[in-house]
Amino acid sequence: MANISVVGRIASDDIELKVSANNRPYLRFDLAERTGKGAYARTQYYQVVAFGAIASQFAQFAKRGLCRGALISVEGTLELEDYLKRDGWTRDKRLKIIAFRWRYLQPGEVKAPEQAPEIDGEREPLPG
Repeated sequence: MANISVVGRIASDDIELKVSANNRPYLRFDLAERTGKGAYARTQYYQVVAFGAIASQFAQFAKRGLCRGALISVEGTLELEDYLKRDGWTRDKRLKIIAFRWRYLQPGEVKAPEQAPEIDGEREPLPG
């Protein structure tokens, strides 16, 4: 099982609490993460799914204005899921995060990671 932590923006306004066939609350939405710089910049999309209390908490925030474009941090387990596209014929794969923690981020709260110190290449010989 792979754990993942993603900072991204909610990609749709369709954040609604639903109930599964076995009466378990859940919600699902897309999250867009911007990666790379300059000519290498791109957007990576994830489908986020939350169950139970986390789903209920997220839905309450959505009712109070958490919507498309909001910057959030999501932690969860990563799955690669097969699915059938809307055309009914084409099969594809998508990255899905089963969320176990999330947090709304205020503008300016996300900082770039610190740069690792540069190594000059000169080292002491290893004992031998």
